[in-house]
Amino acid sequence: MAYLPLGSRALLDHPVLHAIGARRGVAATAVAVAWAIRSGEVIAIPESETAAHVCANAAACGLQLDARDLAELDRAFPAPKRKQPLDLLQLRAPVAPAAGETAASHAFGNCICIAGCVLAHALAIVRTDM
Repeated sequence: MAYLPLGSRALLDHPVLHAIGARRGVAATAVAVAWAIRSGEVIAIPESETAAHVCANAAACGLQLDARDLAELDRAFPAPKRKQPLDLLQLRAPVAPAAGETAASHAFGNCICIAGCVLAHALAIVRTDM
């Protein structure tokens, strides 16, 4: 589970996250969450203060970062060259998908995120009906 997957505001203001988001039609937060869950083995529960934030974050469930996106993120957020303590405010460099990973296995791994997207949509509907 990714605890504090979006890090700090400074991370979310990074121009690379915004550029990828603009190109893909999603918020920078969705790009960061999509990066965190890309392996299908991580669940990310980002903090959201409003229904709009929940919906923006939920866009990550349908976002598949391509090789160009991952290369840009890798350049912007390089992996450490030596051992260092875990830091909740840093985005680690992307890693290649596991060998033999299929779209189906990736989709299955994200089933909890997809359930979260459905919940986010339901919450948005409930809030607008109140």
